[in-house]
Amino acid sequence: MRLAVSRLGIVTDSTSDIPPELAEKWGIHVVPCYVNFGTESYLDQEEMSRSEFYERLASGGAHPTTAAPPAGMFAEAYQRLLSTASGIISIHPPDQLSALRQSALNGWDLVKGAGARPFRALDAGQLSMGLGWIVVRAAQAARDGADTAAIEKLVANLRNRVHLLAALDTVQYLRLSGRVGWARGTIGKFLRLRPLLRIFQGRITSLGYTRTRASAIERLIIHLQQLEEIESMTTLYTHIPEIADEFHRRLSELKLPEPVLTINATPILGTHVGPGGVGFVAIQRQGRLSS
Repeated sequence: MRLAVSRLGIVTDSTSDIPPELAEKWGIHVVPCYVNFGTESYLDQEEMSRSEFYERLASGGAHPTTAAPPAGMFAEAYQRLLSTASGIISIHPPDQLSALRQSALNGWDLVKGAGARPFRALDAGQLSMGLGWIVVRAAQAARDGADTAAIEKLVANLRNRVHLLAALDTVQYLRLSGRVGWARGTIGKFLRLRPLLRIFQGRITSLGYTRTRASAIERLIIHLQQLEEIESMTTLYTHIPEIADEFHRRLSELKLPEPVLTINATPILGTHVGPGGVGFVAIQRQGRLSS
């Protein structure tokens, strides 16, 4: 018996950091990325846990690399969803930072029998739960019956409202990743400095450096207070939950929204920022945008 075609299917990748229970609730299909240690490859969250990854990262040895899922993995996800979905929206990190959206597009090219059903692979301009919340809101809109054009417009709107700021424990991992030019300078090579960074609309920018964790957290708080009318926020950390606890204590002293979630960031991000980082994702209310 042929199943009835229903709402749009929503797909993303494991860089989105969406907790499994949230993905299940909203019918989001998450395609895992790869983490590589030398010649050994592991599917993110399926073959290596976050605690295992960070312990291995901190132990030294070969620096890990990351890889997008091959096009075939996306094709398999799309093919399964098309048995019931009216089309596919696939949402991924910025093109400047990742090949994931291109892999998703290549995966759609492999799908046979898709017919005239719509497909979009969208650049969310964000990482971790900055991407994750955009995907969740797209899935909520799809469940409410939104079409492709409406979800494209929603994602474009959220790109202007979602901010990710983080303080890292060291510049070392950013330098090794080679993803951001300002981290390759000599300042981080010779001094024990903690870089602060911002991800907004697909760009990673430097917010300077601090020498202590306390001053880094204080700087994050200052930047957070400069964002007008925050409707929700999520706390991020890499491997060391006590740092997130310290950040929460400072937040509790202020009139700011309580964090909706606290996320130990994906190894795909951790490879490039290292353990000991802390930060937040903040979503501004509609019409209250900061540049």
